[in-house]
Amino acid sequence: MLHTAYVILTEIRALCARWKIAPVSLGPDTPAVPIFCTADMGRNIAKALCIGNDFAHIPCFAHKLHRVMLSVVDEHEWIQKSLQKIINIARNFNKSDKQRGGYLRYCRQILGKIGRLPVGPCATRWNSYALSIERYFLIHEDLARYATSITDEANKTVLQTNLLLPSELANLKAVWPLLSMVKEATSLLEARDTASGV
Repeated sequence: MLHTAYVILTEIRALCARWKIAPVSLGPDTPAVPIFCTADMGRNIAKALCIGNDFAHIPCFAHKLHRVMLSVVDEHEWIQKSLQKIINIARNFNKSDKQRGGYLRYCRQILGKIGRLPVGPCATRWNSYALSIERYFLIHEDLARYATSITDEANKTVLQTNLLLPSELANLKAVWPLLSMVKEATSLLEARDTASGV
């Protein structure tokens, strides 16, 4: 681990030199103010930023919030099962052009609207669970209707076995306000328009 930390530190120092970022000296008798770096709590990056006095490590708060979300999921098996079903549907749509096309056609021709796919854009992994759940809430009724019309047995089985039961959906909606707060806070901290750290 120490070797990896030194390799990371060497790269960070090279980047700082290229960008002309250096510790600030306040005078001959005062220690220099270090370069503050925001990074996750990975051992190697945390260790690299603690070697010497050039850098001060500020743990990424968005990462900490993501870990709160993971711990909630890990501690509740029913959330894990519901989330896994949502992920299975998203993977199926991602892999199967036939499933995607059939669903979008069904939404347009039968439901009279533009269909939303289970897979949507996600800027970072920090909100991927919350965004997956939120997207499922928006389209679960359309998915359930579409599941009854599928003729391809493989795709029909994947969709029908992974649709959330009414009790699973109700339970997920009950905890959604808490998960939603974490999602909103993380979105504010993602800092898409500025550098988020080294």
